Amino acid sequence: MPATARYWLSNPDAPYATFLSVLNSYLLDDDPDEEALRDRTTKYAEIDEMVTFKKELREVIANPGVLPKDALRTAAYYEDRSEAAFLARLWHDLYGNEPV
Repeated sequence: MPATARYWLSNPDAPYATFLSVLNSYLLDDDPDEEALRDRTTKYAEIDEMVTFKKELREVIANPGVLPKDALRTAAYYEDRSEAAFLARLWHDLYGNEPV
């Protein structure tokens, strides 16, 4: 992976660092724990990290090109056919039918 794909690992204040770090914590390996992530987004929805995560997820869904190439694949393991499909599924899995 190019260094730009990992920019958020060394700079927690980088754009979308919270979103990518949360994904990295729950979805990095080939046995992702979406259930734990869903629990965190529900139980801790009001803490700053999760408020920022949700805001950044919305922004990335609206414009996936805001992330450097390979950043999403570096942060999360997924088998969806595209980044857009992964992001749409992730939103639905985490927030149900809530509008993006």
